[in-house]
Amino acid sequence: MPLTRAQVFEILDKERSYQDGLWPPHDGQKNSEHTLTTLQCYLRKAEDAWIVDKYETKTWQQLAKIAAIIVRALEVGNETENLLKGLR
Repeated sequence: MPLTRAQVFEILDKERSYQDGLWPPHDGQKNSEHTLTTLQCYLRKAEDAWIVDKYETKTWQQLAKIAAIIVRALEVGNETENLLKGLR
C-alpha cells in the first residue's frame, strides 16, 4: 500500500534528524559540490540494492536518504529568493 504524503514527510524528517548528527550545520560541507557527490554515492547504493541484491526495501530506503539529502541542501542553500521564483 502506498504511503501518504504525511508518512513520506515523517520519514524524511526522521532521516534529516539522523543526517544532522552526521553532518552538523557548522561542518562547512553545505556546498553544492558536497551535495552532488553525496547524492551520486547514495544513488549508486540504491542502484546496487536494486540491480545486485534485488532488494526492493533497501532501494526505497536509499531513495528516502536521497530525498532527505536534497531537503538538507535546500535548507542550507542561500538562494532562497531565486529558488522560490523558479518553482511553481
